[in-house]
Amino acid sequence: MKRVLITGANSYIGCSFEAYIKKNEREWIVDTVDMIDGSWREKDFSEYDAVFHVAGIVHQKKGAVPDDIYYKVNCDLVIDVAKKAKEEGAISSVGMPDDWANWAGSWNKIAETYGIEHDDTDMSS
Repeated sequence: MKRVLITGANSYIGCSFEAYIKKNEREWIVDTVDMIDGSWREKDFSEYDAVFHVAGIVHQKKGAVPDDIYYKVNCDLVIDVAKKAKEEGAISSVGMPDDWANWAGSWNKIAETYGIEHDDTDMSS
């Protein structure tokens, strides 16, 4: 049995992934956690085989979201989730192409700054 935690409850990608898994993968359990209120920090990541982080600000016109909020969500939050996942278990990112919400840049920065490596399966094609 595989257990996956989706960080970013109610996100389009997270909901689509969860629906697909529930329909097609009987040996998987998928849970979600909301990232907005900070309660995710209390979640025990060690219960999961993978953390699928899909919370992010995307598809916004330049200036629609203040830069500090954009970076807080798309960079700092990624780092915080990765650090928590490392402390509590392995990191796996599944399905997101490197150019989506600057995943490649985010993971490179995490590796460079914190020495956190991740395993990535790009399922974008």
